[in-house]
Amino acid sequence: MRNLKRILRLSDSDVKEAIEEIKYTLSELQQNGTLPPEFSPHELTDDPWKGWQEYHILDDLLVVNLKVEKNHIIWLTTITTHHELRKGPFK
Repeated sequence: MRNLKRILRLSDSDVKEAIEEIKYTLSELQQNGTLPPEFSPHELTDDPWKGWQEYHILDDLLVVNLKVEKNHIIWLTTITTHHELRKGPFK
């Protein structure tokens, strides 16, 4: 997560807020299997992300994950923006 500032051009305060929200949301997902509505959690429906889930932190910062029900394991794949997500698979 050290690269959030450089890659996504976030301010120091946004990086700090993003990290705290990511920690909180991953804990919520692991413990409860769901997130509060303010994070707009939803399943992605377009290829290549079909079946993955996404939720929002900050304004346009997305966390893409695949939740595996068994053992409450969450596979976090990326932290990105809407613009980058629409480009397709990451290289």
